[in-house]
Amino acid sequence: NKKYRGEFEFITSENSILLINHIDIEDYLLGVLPFELPTKNNRNYFEALKAFAITARTFALSKMLKNNSFFDIYPDVRDQVYGGADRETQMDLDAINETRDLALYYNNELAEILYHASCGGTTEAVKNIFSKDLPYLASLKDGDENEPNCSISPNFAWKETYTGEKISNMFFNTKFFMEPKIVTDIEVLSRFPSGRVSKIKVSFQTSEEVIIDHKEIRSVFKRKDNGILRSLLFDIQKDFSNDRLSKLIISGRGTGHGVGLCQWGSLNLSQKGYNYKQIIEFYYPSLKIQEYND
Repeated sequence: NKKYRGEFEFITSENSILLINHIDIEDYLLGVLPFELPTKNNRNYFEALKAFAITARTFALSKMLKNNSFFDIYPDVRDQVYGGADRETQMDLDAINETRDLALYYNNELAEILYHASCGGTTEAVKNIFSKDLPYLASLKDGDENEPNCSISPNFAWKETYTGEKISNMFFNTKFFMEPKIVTDIEVLSRFPSGRVSKIKVSFQTSEEVIIDHKEIRSVFKRKDNGILRSLLFDIQKDFSNDRLSKLIISGRGTGHGVGLCQWGSLNLSQKGYNYKQIIEFYYPSLKIQEYND
């Protein structure tokens, strides 16, 4: 019962059917903006939406250049969330039309773009999270240190609490252990310059230890709703009982990996009167906005 623009292609194999939506990139963006940056037609956010339209377009164009066999881009969080034509708004259409064909470039080459929901006050260098050498995706402060731009996010500050039993079961039936083991301590071993946690050490009653790096931390320490941990920008508090960890509190800021444009921060800048070019310049200071020519 969903509506889509464009055409569909079915590619069949012995065990599966691959369903591909062939669509013009500007029509594709109409199915991305209301899912990735829903603004509810609030005109205060219009310049942020235009900045995001350029960002999302650049992201998609860079995926197209990879020349994959059957399709360019996934319609979910593996790339960008694309939900078809059901949520299109006039404001989305206006943002796309007013930035039509514009993309982001570095040294006259199409940039490889990333973005996230809320940086928590400091964006992250791409080399730390994704091991890519892209100098234009560096870490930067998101405005005022005491009141970052993305502090308007409802999930800017968050807290997760785990019991000792919950902590022990986190490692059950994983690559770490195939049975529950009592956790005696959890320590932050290192952080990136932004403050994000890069490595954690978990100690068990069996005298075993596990080192978990940033690529796995968020998926191991899940939220109450079983989603991954909101971000790596956090501190921990611990309670102990009978030589074991009885309670763990993770208090953090932000949502997502923290690389590139901060969506909530851009919305705040838009409210403050920044235009889309100034928002792009703030989060991507080394990039230029140019017309895309394939």
